[in-house]
Amino acid sequence: MCDKGQKSLEAHPAVDKTQISLHPKGATIIDMNEELSVEDLQYQLNELNGYTITKMK
Repeated sequence: MCDKGQKSLEAHPAVDKTQISLHPKGATIIDMNEELSVEDLQYQLNELNGYTITKMK
């Protein structure tokens, strides 16, 4: 997911940068220039099939 997920999320105009770490449980840090909902981000990931946002802080 790292490369594909990063490219997919960064394709959204409100996302400036993503950092994806798969260890130990998998986490992604997303820098945004405007606040997006989980639904907005999940929509970006849906094109990859099988990736789901489970929690946002």
